[in-house]
Amino acid sequence: MWYVIAYDIKKNNKRTKINKLLKQHGHPINYSVFECNLKKKALKEVIAQLEEWMNPKTDCIAIYPICKTCLGKSVYIPERNFDD
Repeated sequence: MWYVIAYDIKKNNKRTKINKLLKQHGHPINYSVFECNLKKKALKEVIAQLEEWMNPKTDCIAIYPICKTCLGKSVYIPERNFDD
């Protein structure tokens, strides 16, 4: 299943860790937004790691499921070509 994962993290060191983690699982759309193709187990692992690193009082992470059909209808400006 594809997911869009967006984050707003206050501290630079945590933001860098999260960015590196998400780059292992998907494509950055911009610095704090990723498209990730994750199986259920991998999604649970990513969520657990994100929850460990974030501060719920100052940080926010949103994860949106995107079906493959909808993903194929995405529009990128400028146009992007991902290998997956």
